[in-house]
Amino acid sequence: MSESIEVSNNRKSLVGLFGIGFVPLIIAWVIFFYFPGLMPSGTTNEGELISPPVQASLIGLEAETGRWTLIVPISESCDAACEERFYLARQVNVALGKESERVHRVMVDLGAAPAKIDTLLREYPDLVRVPISASEFSANLPDAKSIYLMDPIGNIFMIYDQEKAGKPMLKDIKHLLKISNIG
Repeated sequence: MSESIEVSNNRKSLVGLFGIGFVPLIIAWVIFFYFPGLMPSGTTNEGELISPPVQASLIGLEAETGRWTLIVPISESCDAACEERFYLARQVNVALGKESERVHRVMVDLGAAPAKIDTLLREYPDLVRVPISASEFSANLPDAKSIYLMDPIGNIFMIYDQEKAGKPMLKDIKHLLKISNIG
């Protein structure tokens, strides 16, 4: 008789172990397919995701493997707002502290005046200038008056307009660097 009780207890333990593993999966499946309104819809990122991501090679840009990249376009008309984007990109990079080596900044030259480019390169010596065709850029990316974020693999996946550049962008990049194993 004690043998049948032991077998019964073993079966209950086995069913309990399977239940621990499968019940949450079944609940998640039911919520996903039958109650999609219960799933969270918000995100924590401040920038706007580019979906699908744009490959850097499509705009003529090479990814620097192992580093995240802030892409700051400069066009023919670089006004005060344009200069502020370069300033904010540098401030974000500096504010990263010891993690700043994992991020670098690229000036995408879309045909700006050489004098303006020289001035910006003197002000921001660790800025890398990459000349790209304006038509090639605008065919793949929506706005030349924003800052873009590229991962170390070469995917341009996030855009920051003038209002989101600065502290919101810093928050996103800190979070990415914290959870990322690449770059």
